[in-house]
Amino acid sequence: FAIAAPPSIIVTSPNGGEQWQVGARHEILWTSINCSGAVTIALSRDAGATWDVLSDSTQDTGEYSWTVTLPASDACLVKVSDVDEAVWDMSDAVFTILPPTQPTIAVTAPNGGENWPIGSAQQITWFAQDVERDVTIELSRDNGVSWEILGQAAADSGLFHWMPTAPATEAALVRVAADQSASDTSDAVFRISDKPAITLIAPNGGEKWQIGATQSITWSSVNTSGVVKIQLTRDNGATWETIAQSEDTGSTSWLVTGPASHSCLVMAADVSGLPLDTSDGSFTILEQPAIELNSPNGGETWHIGDEQVIMWESTNGGSLIKIELSRDNGSTWTQLVGDAANSGSWTWVAQAPVSESCLVRVTDVTQVISDKSDAVFRIDYPTGVARLNDEVPVDFTLQQNFPNPFNPVTRIQYQIASRAQVRLVVYNIQGGEIATLVDETQDAGAYMLSWHGLDGNGAPAPSGVYFYRLTADSFTETRRMILMK
Repeated sequence: FAIAAPPSIIVTSPNGGEQWQVGARHEILWTSINCSGAVTIALSRDAGATWDVLSDSTQDTGEYSWTVTLPASDACLVKVSDVDEAVWDMSDAVFTILPPTQPTIAVTAPNGGENWPIGSAQQITWFAQDVERDVTIELSRDNGVSWEILGQAAADSGLFHWMPTAPATEAALVRVAADQSASDTSDAVFRISDKPAITLIAPNGGEKWQIGATQSITWSSVNTSGVVKIQLTRDNGATWETIAQSEDTGSTSWLVTGPASHSCLVMAADVSGLPLDTSDGSFTILEQPAIELNSPNGGETWHIGDEQVIMWESTNGGSLIKIELSRDNGSTWTQLVGDAANSGSWTWVAQAPVSESCLVRVTDVTQVISDKSDAVFRIDYPTGVARLNDEVPVDFTLQQNFPNPFNPVTRIQYQIASRAQVRLVVYNIQGGEIATLVDETQDAGAYMLSWHGLDGNGAPAPSGVYFYRLTADSFTETRRMILMK
């Protein structure tokens, strides 16, 4: 088997004492063993205190051709390193970069690849050697086809402050020139980009967001840092709280939290603070929707045929309410109405059958939230004549009273097939009239009433056999009942 030599790099030129003229072309040379195949070449003009990369990924061929640039220095070193910087070597001693033999300018920024947003503060920099007059700074937005003058500066200042202007371009170059004697241009194009901006899209005023719901905060942006901070105010801008910080994707989800407020604004800002934008108008954060049944809520007695009011309170609910009734303590439910207005009350005429295990349930159709009676209430027999439901019977009928025999009260039901003058009279066994229970015109329907065993004067009738007769227009029917004390 073979034992490989350890990786190594040895710089052979410049290796100390050389004098290289600005503007001249020289070869940087090295030897290497068992390296990765690519090297980084760097230059120091201050004996190794700082380094500038000349090439960050050059094939490890052992040589690199370099045109010497300003500034001049007598403390220069070259360093060649493997790309992972695990193996490297530099000049054994300093060498000298000599000033040019004629006036020279070297642009150092922008020198290719930069992104300068419109409106941002930037610095155009250069080195100048033996340039005695002011320099003119020019800009091209079309890769050198045409030029515009930005201004002038002293050559030895090496600095021109500039705030990029529109239009944006991907092909910008800067040129620094001293008439015909010396000039230099950016080595490669740089970018002038649109001014950084953020525009908040939602919420932007008028929205109603409920606590506990997930909402999307959205915005558009140009040339931000890539991270956006989202803040919320509940007092129209007096105080702010950070609710999210995310990548600048244009949207973020937020689980709405309390407290509720009608004076909310959202602000989307670059994490650096600028640019930013705020909701154009205030929006509302609402309490979570809730509904509470107030009546019937347990213990009430509602008589068949009586008009009753079902009452509830609703917070941030929808416009429609469904109301249901259970007569078996919640095992089964019957819908009373599916689209009642969410006004807080709904009137219902209690209907048969009777039950001691009744509950009412109200449901917000939109929010799908509900509440029911805290305890059961009772639907009982009517205290007078009561219509049982809204159905129209086919025939006139008189049903057998219940219970029978009875003491002290019994219930009588009958049906009227069409509007008629109705009489229901109780007779004793001798045919004498004891009490008139009904004597009025009634609409078609099913009816129920209770007889408490009292005569027409309110006195208790004695035990015995009685007859009750229903007359409705041409219809007549009589049935027998027994009062047993």
